[in-house]
Amino acid sequence: ISRTVLVAGGTPVSGVVVAQPNVLTSGTMSTTFYTPGILNAWTLTIKIYTIAGELVAAPPVTPGTATAFWNALGIASGVYIATAEVQNASGGVIKQQNIKILVIH
Repeated sequence: ISRTVLVAGGTPVSGVVVAQPNVLTSGTMSTTFYTPGILNAWTLTIKIYTIAGELVAAPPVTPGTATAFWNALGIASGVYIATAEVQNASGGVIKQQNIKILVIH
């Protein structure tokens, strides 16, 4: 059995949380999450889970940047789910989203 993952390049859609790149290989083992086009985005909280639901990482939050960075060095190959929560300056949640991340060694 074989599976193929298609990663389409291009400009990210506005109003969503983006992980770039979302396919991590031995040459690139880190990804940046950011929020293009989400108005009033102040804080971006990311949590990384295995497919089984085990929490793997929760990158540090930097209020005022609406970006996050995850280094997957030492993480096993597989598909991971990143849950993203975007908050405004008042702490209100303005966007929640799940993003798939593929790690290949």
